[in-house]
Amino acid sequence: MALADDPFRRIEALRRFRATARPEAGAGELFLRAGDDLARAERSLGAASEAWQRVCPPALVARTSIVSLFRGVLTIGVDSAAVRYEVDRMLRAGGERELTRACRTTVRRVKLVAWSGPDDGQEGERTPR
Repeated sequence: MALADDPFRRIEALRRFRATARPEAGAGELFLRAGDDLARAERSLGAASEAWQRVCPPALVARTSIVSLFRGVLTIGVDSAAVRYEVDRMLRAGGERELTRACRTTVRRVKLVAWSGPDDGQEGERTPR
């Protein structure tokens, strides 16, 4: 009897090609994956932050914050419209080109967003407006 004639043999043959289900990931594997993601984010944001510290004038560094780096877009938070204007002028005067060259990760564009200062008195934590 040929394989095509016997439906049970056909089903058994198809089962051999079926993908096997992966066992449930344990907590350890989830923590390892999360740790890898955090390490990757730290490398890219750390490099962007170091480059921003070198390129940005000292008076503006304290009033700005690196918010994110996603798909080559570096988002920088500024705490007021006046600071946004100054940072925008600095970036257009060659600062953006200098920043992209100084950064070890790929930065294709710099985006400025409104960003408020610390809400709870803790230094370094900022929340979006």
